Amino acid sequence: MNPRRPSPREPQSKIFEILSDFIKIVNTEEFYSFLKLRNAGEETNQKYLKIFKQLKYNKLKNRSKHTIITLRLVIQYLYYFHNIDLRHYLTLLKVPKSGIDLFVPSEDQIKDTLERAKRREDILMVYTILLASGIRLSEAVLFLGTFKRDKLIEVDNSIVKYPISALRKTKRIFYIYMPSSIARSLREVNMTRDVVSRYAIRWNLIRPKYVRKFVAQKMFELGIDPLVIDFIQGRVARSVLARHYLNLSYLADRQYKKYAEWLNQNFVCYC
Repeated sequence: MNPRRPSPREPQSKIFEILSDFIKIVNTEEFYSFLKLRNAGEETNQKYLKIFKQLKYNKLKNRSKHTIITLRLVIQYLYYFHNIDLRHYLTLLKVPKSGIDLFVPSEDQIKDTLERAKRREDILMVYTILLASGIRLSEAVLFLGTFKRDKLIEVDNSIVKYPISALRKTKRIFYIYMPSSIARSLREVNMTRDVVSRYAIRWNLIRPKYVRKFVAQKMFELGIDPLVIDFIQGRVARSVLARHYLNLSYLADRQYKKYAEWLNQNFVCYC
C-alpha cells in the first residue's frame, strides 16, 4: 500500500490530514509496543502515545514539534510492522530546530555535579561514563544496562574501550572509551533516561547534554583532532565512516590517551 508521492510544495496541513486517515486504523497497543522498542523511557513513550491518541480520535488542539515527531514515528511503525511505505512524507515533516545553545559548563560545575550525584551510586555511574566518554545519555543507559565485563577491550595499560552498536539516524557509535580505572568499578545498572533526567532536575545537576559538550571542548583543548572527537562521541556520518573507519579507530585509540590522562589528573576522586 503506497499512496501517491506528495508535491514538495504540499501544505503540511494536507499531510496531517492524509496521515490521520492511516492513524485511525493503527492499533493503539501495537503502536505503544513499538514505542517501547526504542528504549526512550516511559515518560517519553507516554508523551507520544498521548499525542497519538489525540490524533486518532480527532482531539488534538495544538500542533507542536512533538506532534511532528509522533507522526514520524507512526510512519516508521507502518513501514516496519505493516509494510506500508509512507517514508516519502518524512522529508516534508521536518522537526523545528531550537536555537543554538552555546552553554558549556566549567570544570568546577562538573565536579559539583559529580558530588551531587554521589547520593545515588547508579546516577554517579551514569555521569562518570558521560564524563569519561562524551557519549549521549541514551547510549550511556544502554551501555550500563547491557554491560558485560568480558567485552571490555584493552587499548593499553590505562585505557579500555567497549563495543556497542547504537544507531541513531545517520550517526553510529562503535566504541565507548574510558580510563581503565573507571572500567574497574563498573557493573550492570538498569535505569532509564527519564530517571536520570528527573534526578538531575531535582538535585540541580548539569544536564547530560552539557557534559557531552564539556568533553568535546576539553578534548579539543588537549589537541585531539576534531574528526576523532566526533568519532569518539558518535557524531560521524555513515558516509565518512565507510571511507575512514580504520583510520579513525586507529587515531582514537591513540589520541584518547590525552583526555584519559587529563581525567586521571583532575578528577582523581572519580577515576
